[in-house]
Order: sequence, then structure tokens, then C-alpha cells
Amino acid sequence: MTKRLFPLDMDEDTLAALNDSIDRFVRQFHRSTATAPPRWPEPAAEDLAALLKPPTEDGRAPDELLAHIATALRSGIEWSSGSIMCFVPGGGLPTAALGTYLATATNRYVGLAMLSPGAVAIEHSISNWLCREFSMPSSAIATATTGASMATLHALVAARQSLGGDFDDGVVYTTGQAHPCLRKAAFIAGLPSRALAEVPMTDTGQMDTDAAGRMIHRHREEGRRPFMIAATAGTTGMGAVDPLGEIADLADEFGLWFHVDAAYGGFFHLTETGRRELAGIERADSIVLDPHKGLFLPPGYGYLITADASRLTEVFSASQAPVLADLATNLDLPDYCDFGLELTRDWRGLRLWLPLHLHGVSVFRAVLDHHLQLAQRLYDRLAEIDGMVLWGRPALSIVPFNVRGWSEAELAGLVDRIAAEGRVLVSTSRFKGQLILRACILHFRTTAEDVDRLAETLQRFISSTGAGRSALRQ
Repeated sequence: MTKRLFPLDMDEDTLAALNDSIDRFVRQFHRSTATAPPRWPEPAAEDLAALLKPPTEDGRAPDELLAHIATALRSGIEWSSGSIMCFVPGGGLPTAALGTYLATATNRYVGLAMLSPGAVAIEHSISNWLCREFSMPSSAIATATTGASMATLHALVAARQSLGGDFDDGVVYTTGQAHPCLRKAAFIAGLPSRALAEVPMTDTGQMDTDAAGRMIHRHREEGRRPFMIAATAGTTGMGAVDPLGEIADLADEFGLWFHVDAAYGGFFHLTETGRRELAGIERADSIVLDPHKGLFLPPGYGYLITADASRLTEVFSASQAPVLADLATNLDLPDYCDFGLELTRDWRGLRLWLPLHLHGVSVFRAVLDHHLQLAQRLYDRLAEIDGMVLWGRPALSIVPFNVRGWSEAELAGLVDRIAAEGRVLVSTSRFKGQLILRACILHFRTTAEDVDRLAETLQRFISSTGAGRSALRQ
């Protein structure tokens, strides 16, 4: 009996040929990463015009479409290169891509356990592993999101519930180095702009907890209602880790929700050094993590760990809706739609589950530990360069630096010269109003040779301008 083909189905041979073409394309792409530049040029006008064409009525040949994809990939930053130390590199782990392929090809829905109990069990195994790694209580849950921005919104809305229906006088405390997603979340959650109180920082970019305590006390005296203090475990500008234990003490003293943005730095907790640097994170009410940063996955994947899962279900529970009443299950599995905004969600956890089980967790620990060592190596190399300004040894894998006496235009020009040479990339940020340069080491392909290449490039460019000053540690 011939299998019936629906209009969007493909016969087995056609699908196999398409899969083979895509497989060859991907393998060639990964072979090319060893020699690919860290940054491609802007696309030619004719290439961009071709990429902007709408779909046709009759379809196009696979080889033609793959050629267009190849053209699209030859522009912008090459995120698959270990030579990128700008922004926060996204590694694009190939085994995670295979997990994504399996998840979407098998088309499982994991918002409700009854609909895909086996898939939800795999999803929940990652949740349990994360909660255990961060020493969270048995009441905790880790929920997969599209990234730290969505996870931050969930945490803020859950924390906001303590204010009741009127939250115009609520206050959230953080520093000027906090990620802008917190401000976005506050806006979406309906908090007024004055709700975000900026706490002063130390000279190394950490939250000044004494100043925070004074601010909380003053706001209470003014009749306002502080309800959250948001620490950062690895700021994306300076790489600073706020004093998490001290902030947890403040949260306990004033009855605040203790939130930790660990999107960049959180997975260093898998290492011995990282656990020391992030001591106190286990006392958080919520932790935001980005596996597409610290575990080298492709972008679009984050986690929110919440110490008390019921704080999420109070806000987001959807499984009791009448249309879902016949989807209850006796299995000891969560309905993930009850812990966030999304009712419809894909099998996100498989893209982390597969790499963790294939490689083993110890490999990820080793790579993260190596990144910490590379950051120390870069710091030592930069300290040897005349005129270099440094802010003390890096807590994690971001090394901020500057050149003494250089203007902002000169510093920006230095970044452009490094990029134009095509050997390595760094980026800029701001700290206390000052433009700084920073290198972020967080790509599983980055090596000591990449770090040394950056130091040598900086040495050459700075020397050529006659900086001639001794290194300065702030």
C-alpha cells in the first residue's frame, strides 16, 4: 500500500536527499571555522538584495537556497570562531544544534505533561540538575525560557506580587552595571521609572552594600515599599561579581526578594573557583542563567531558577483553564505552562540535555575552568604593557582594560584597528561614565594562542602611538 503524501510532505528519498545536502553544508561550515575570520565584511548590495527577496509561489531548489544561506553567513561576526572576545561570545555547540533538530523534527509540546510525559521528563531532569548544582531547596524549579530577558521578567513579576495590586511605590535596587533587561522588565511589569533605584558601586564595579542598606532604610522612611534587590554575578561590562552573601543578608534583613542575574557568569559555579566567587548565590529567590553563554549553546535559550516554585504558579498558572481540564495527569511531572508566560512552548530542554549526556558534565567544568585560567593569563600579559589600565584580577572571564591618557575617540579607534586587522575582536563598555575596553573569554574554541594574539596586537598598536607609561591598576 502506497503511503499517502500530503501537500507539505516529502517522499522518503526526497527528504533523505535534502537531509544529505544540509548535512554536507553544516559539515563544510564547521570545517571552515578554523580559518574563518572573526568578522566578515558587510554584504555587497546585490547579495543583500537577493537575501531580501520574498518567497516564490512555486518554491526553489535546495541548492539555490543553501547558496543564499552561505551568502548570509559571510557577513557580520563569526560567532563560531574562538578569536572573538567581544560582547559575550555565543559558542554554537554543534551537539546542541542536533538536540534542537531532534526536538523540532519530532514535534513534541512540553507545556503540559499529559501531552508529552516522556519529553517533559527529559525537560524536568535538566531542571532538577540545575537546582541541585546551585544548591537550591526542594521547593525550587528551573524553567527554560528564550533567554535571560524573559527569565528576568518572570522573576520581577513574581516578586512584584508582594506589593498587591498597587505597586507605584515599589522599589527595586540594582547597580549601573545591571543588564538593561531589568529596566525593560520593570517597564513591561508596569513599574514607574522611579522604581529602579541605582545603588553606588565600588571602584571595581561591585554593589556597595552599605550604600544599599542606607537607601532601603531611607525609602522605607519615605513611605515607599522596597521589594527586590537585584545582584549581578558577572556584569557584562566589567565582569564584576556583586557581594552575593552580603546582599542576601540585606534581603533577609529587609524582607526583599533576592534576585541574581547570572546570565553571563552563573555557569562558572560548576567550577571550584566559580563556586568561591559566587558564594551566596544559593540563597537567592531567583537566578537567571543563559546556557547560550556559559554552556556555549546557540542563542535563544535561558533559564530561571526560582527557590519557591509556588511563587511562579501564583502568577502564571494556566493548566486549570476549562479547555485544559481533561489534560490532568497523575504522573509526578510539572506542567511547565504554569511557571511562565508561555502556554505553547517547544522541547527546549533537549538542546541542553543532549550535549550534557553526550559529552559529560566534567567536560563543561573543564572548559569553564580553562576560560578562567585564560582570563588570568590575559590579565598578566596586559599588565606588562606600558600605559595599560587594569581593574584588578578578573573574578570570572571578562578582563576590562583601558589605555592611560587616551581619549574616547582614540580608544574607539583602537577597537576598530584591532577589528580591521582581522585576527581577534574585543568590544567596549562604560564604567562610571568612562569608556572602557573589555575582552570576554567564553567560547569553547578560544585558546591560549588567541589570548596571546590579543595581547601582542594591543602591545603593537599602543607602542606605535608612543603611550610610554607604566601599567596602572585601578
